[in-house]
Amino acid sequence: MTFRSVIFCVVGILVLTIAAQQLMKRTNFMNVKSQFSADHSEDLAIRASFSFDRPAKSYDPAKIHLVPEYQFLYQIYSPLVEFNVRGELVPAVAEKFEWVGNEAHFTIRKGLKTVDGHEITAKDAAFSLKRLLIISSNTHGSLRDILCLDLDTPLKTITDPCSGIDVRGDKLILKPGRKRPFLFPMLTAIDFAIIPESSVTNHNTLEITDYKNTSGPYYVAQDDEKGHILLKANKAHFNYRPDMPQEVTLVPNDAANSEKSSTENFEQNRVDLIMTGDSAPASSVLQLAKGRNDTSVHKSMNIRVGVLVFTEKGRRRLPKETRIAIGKTVRLALAGYIKAKEGYEPTEQFFPVFGEGGLKEEQLTLLHDAFSKASPATDGRNLFFTTLRMGNAGEFQTLLSQKLPGIRVEEGKNVPAFSSYAHEDDMPDAFLAGPDTGYSEDISLLSYYMSAGVFATPQGDEGAEGKAWLAKYMDTEEKDARLVMLRELHLKTLLEPAVIPIFSSPYAALVRKPWVLELSPFYAGTQIWRLSKKQ
Repeated sequence: MTFRSVIFCVVGILVLTIAAQQLMKRTNFMNVKSQFSADHSEDLAIRASFSFDRPAKSYDPAKIHLVPEYQFLYQIYSPLVEFNVRGELVPAVAEKFEWVGNEAHFTIRKGLKTVDGHEITAKDAAFSLKRLLIISSNTHGSLRDILCLDLDTPLKTITDPCSGIDVRGDKLILKPGRKRPFLFPMLTAIDFAIIPESSVTNHNTLEITDYKNTSGPYYVAQDDEKGHILLKANKAHFNYRPDMPQEVTLVPNDAANSEKSSTENFEQNRVDLIMTGDSAPASSVLQLAKGRNDTSVHKSMNIRVGVLVFTEKGRRRLPKETRIAIGKTVRLALAGYIKAKEGYEPTEQFFPVFGEGGLKEEQLTLLHDAFSKASPATDGRNLFFTTLRMGNAGEFQTLLSQKLPGIRVEEGKNVPAFSSYAHEDDMPDAFLAGPDTGYSEDISLLSYYMSAGVFATPQGDEGAEGKAWLAKYMDTEEKDARLVMLRELHLKTLLEPAVIPIFSSPYAALVRKPWVLELSPFYAGTQIWRLSKKQ
C-alpha cells in the first residue's frame, strides 16, 4: 500500500468517526427532546403579557407603587399568610399562625427551600421584617406603628435589637403589645414577603442581589434586563402543582401602544396569558374573549374604580368649588367612554357601593347636595392632567378637550406622590387612575391610598395626618367603630374633593386553552401558579 493510500484510509476513517459521533449526538439530542416532551415540561410553559420592561433587580417588596411591580413580586415571593380564592386567610410560609396571649406566633413550615436547596427559616422571616422597617418605604401597611415602639430612634441596621420581633426555634414571634385585629390580614400583602437573608449580600444597602433563591412558587431563571424574564417553578414550594405552569416567560408590552399591544400579541399568538391589571382596559380583554372557544376568561367583581385624583398642587391651586365643577365636567366628558366599555358602570363613590366602605343614605344626601349646586366647568386652559395605566392618554385628551377646551393630558409614569419634580409646573393638577378598592376593609389598601395621596389628608406634612388616622384606625378593635371612621373619611374625601369617582369596573384576565384560570373574584392579582391545564 502506498503512502498516499494510507493517508486516504486514515482520512476516511476520521470522516466516518466524526459522522458517527455527530449521528450519536443527534440521536442523544432527539432522545433528550423526546424525554423532555414525555415529561410535558414543554407543554407546561406559558408566555404572559407584562406591562413593564424592567430587569428583575428593579423590583423590591419594600418599594411597590404600581400594579406590575406587585404582580411580578407576587410570583417570586410568598408572605407568612395569604388569602385563598374564597377570601379566607390561610397559611403560607408559616404553616401555623395564632395569637398566644398578646403575641403573634408563626410556625415556619419545614421543607420550604429555594431552588438551590436553601431552607427558609424563622430567621429569614425576622430578617425580612426588620429589613422592611429599616428601609421604611413600603406602601401597603406599616409595621412601624405596632412593633419596636419602645425604640427612641428607628432601626438602622439588621443587628439593631427590636423587642417586638423574636425568633424561638422554628417560630417567628411578633409582640405588638396586645392583639391587633389587622396584623394577620395585613401580612398577606407582598410588601411583607419573606426574603431569604442569603439573597441580600450587603447588609448596609439591603439590596436584593439574588432573584433565583426566592420564597415564592417561581424564581428568576433568565433575565435579558429588557423585560423578557423567564420564571421557573420551585418544586419545593407549598403551592407547587405538577399541572401549573412550569415555565413563565414575561413578554413586555410596547409602551408606546400599551392599550393595544397585549391584546394584539394575544391575537397574533405571541402571548398566551393577559393578567389582571394589564395596561389594556378590562373591557378590551373581555371583548377579545367574545366569540372565541379557545380561551378561558376571568372577571372579578367591580373592585376597580376609575378616578380623578387631585394632587397636592391641584388642591392648593384650585378652590373646592372649582374642583367640584371640574369633576362634574369630567364625568360628562367620559359618559360615552364608560357606556361603551363592557362591565363599566358610572359611580359616585370611591369604595364599592356593595362594600363595607360604601356611604350611608344620609351621607349620600350630603354628597348629592354639594354636587347639585355646582355648574360644570367649561374652560380647560391652565389645567394639566396625567393618566396612569388607563390606556391611551391621547383618547382622554380628545374626550376631555370637547368639554374642557385647552386642557393638557399626558401619560404619567408614576403616582405623583411617589414622584419628584424639578419644578412645580411639572406636577399635574390631577391624574386619572384606576386603583383597586377591594370589597371589604383592607388595611394594606388603605395604607397605600394614604401614601399615594388619594385620601383627603394633607400631604405637605409628610403624611402625618394620614399616618395618625391609620394608627387610630388600627388601634380600634370594634369593627363597627372602624367602619364609621372609614365612611367618614370616604365622605370627606369626596366632599373636599380630593377624589372624583367616575366609574367602577372589574379586573379581567385571559388565557389560551387548555389552560384554565382559577382566580379569586375578590382580589386584583393574578397568581400564575393557580392556572392549571385541563385536557
